[in-house]
Amino acid sequence: MARDLKEYSIFFASPGGLQKERLAFRDIITEYNQLESGQRGIHFVAVGWEDTQPGIGRPQAKINEEIRGSDYFLLMFWDRWGTPPDSAENSPYTSGTEEEYYVAKGCYDDPQHSLREIAVFFKGVSSAQLNDPGPQLKNVLRFREKLETSRELLFRAFDREAEFERHLRGLLAQWRRDHEDGNLGKGRSGSPRPPLMPPPSDEISAPKSTSPNQALLEEAWRCAEAGRLTEAETLFARAVARGDDPEGFRGYGAFLLRAGRRAQAEVMFDRILELASASDKTWQAIAYGNIGLVRELSGDFAGAEEMHRKSLAIHQELGRLDGMAQVQNNLGIIEKRKGHFAEAEQLFHLALENGRKADRDDIEGRAYNNLGLLYRDKKEFEQSEGAHLEALAIAERRGRTQEIATACANLGVLNFDWGRLVAAEEMFSRALSLSRQLGFQEGIAISSAGLGAILFSQGNAEHAESSFREALNINVQMERSEGVASSLLNLGVIEMQRNQMESAERFLQTALSTYSEIGEPVGQAASEEYLGEVHRRRGDTERARQLWNQAHQRFEKMGLSARAEGTLKRLRALR
Repeated sequence: MARDLKEYSIFFASPGGLQKERLAFRDIITEYNQLESGQRGIHFVAVGWEDTQPGIGRPQAKINEEIRGSDYFLLMFWDRWGTPPDSAENSPYTSGTEEEYYVAKGCYDDPQHSLREIAVFFKGVSSAQLNDPGPQLKNVLRFREKLETSRELLFRAFDREAEFERHLRGLLAQWRRDHEDGNLGKGRSGSPRPPLMPPPSDEISAPKSTSPNQALLEEAWRCAEAGRLTEAETLFARAVARGDDPEGFRGYGAFLLRAGRRAQAEVMFDRILELASASDKTWQAIAYGNIGLVRELSGDFAGAEEMHRKSLAIHQELGRLDGMAQVQNNLGIIEKRKGHFAEAEQLFHLALENGRKADRDDIEGRAYNNLGLLYRDKKEFEQSEGAHLEALAIAERRGRTQEIATACANLGVLNFDWGRLVAAEEMFSRALSLSRQLGFQEGIAISSAGLGAILFSQGNAEHAESSFREALNINVQMERSEGVASSLLNLGVIEMQRNQMESAERFLQTALSTYSEIGEPVGQAASEEYLGEVHRRRGDTERARQLWNQAHQRFEKMGLSARAEGTLKRLRALR
């Protein structure tokens, strides 16, 4: 039986040297069409300069026409800028790829044109190349700095082909959701200020620095804080040029980790292990702890726990309280993710105690924040509020606006769960204002979702949906899987309230799959609860019973008795 398919064309522009990525682009689109898109009534078409038909006239003009006929534009640079286009002598463009970008930008800026998104990728270059860039790479770096300054478009950096493939699949999934939801307007490409990148406190503490590159590292972090990430990376590359400064590698690794470039960050931390060999246990512990963070963020929780426990053992042997505290915070997060709430709570309290003894209020604040989240999941609201208020007080004392925004957002979620909507709205509004001021995307996503939940509870589903979609788009761009799942769950609840059970089930099932992939048991159970309600409303009580039983068992296993009792009441009502 023939089916109508809506076609969307994606033009891939790049200079030479990226043939592997160009082939991967086509292979992934073919695979996605076979597995996903064709089943959903859409079809993506890969387009590039290879598809331009020969004929009379200027070749670049023919490529430009392909761009003008496209719905999406993907641009990628590595270490080459490209060759001048075949144009008149007075052309403002220095390469064909640059001209293609500005053709696409003109289409995107035209509200009547169908091109609805531009995504820009930069493949990472080595520190040696950054230290001595030739004319081609200098042009690439200047273009990247221009995007950072203008903050007009979404761009991502990656180091390995697999990372690009993951980013591309994420974009395809988002574009497919946009098609299904009728959300085909422009605007998501416009990326607000890059998130701030303050000097790291989550990473395992270094000893008092004796780095010969200390001034260089401090300047690199100042650039990172200001959103000048290209300049910051160039400075970090200079700091590791000699190859013998562990603090330089730690700083560069921390920067890369916060930029989402996990594979290259792990290379930096592995280099610290090589430098430390068996002679410097302090740097061994620091390297193990940071490798643990990389693996945790990559979803390898078993590998992360192994690295963190190696780090903790050395810190304990050396009596390094700040290192112990930070590892205990990280191990507590892993235990909580596994549903081991008692073990997580014990680790957070140890982190709090050791951070206090080490006079590290940043570590104390993080421990209080983790405890607040844990108590909230257990519905121990008064204890949760006390912990989050302590975290807020520390953030305000430190004068760290981003930490204040995070604490306010957490208090907003807590008050909403507690049923105190006025207090929740106050906290979310403060968090959103501070986050927008900073360009702190995670804070914007959490606060937007929270305000959306309040609007929904007040019966304003339309404005609530807008807030949830803003949160979803930010989480997709930042690859925050847990945030994506939460946003999808919220959208599923809205659809259920509208009695749109098919779309509600689709959102909720995707949320459940995402929570399952990252091993987040509380989210899995919540998704199963709502999916059970969808099936109950459809009259499929047997499927509802199965899902509520699964949710009940998860909550019970985690020791979340209040939430387990809630699902049990649902089950009893079915009988």
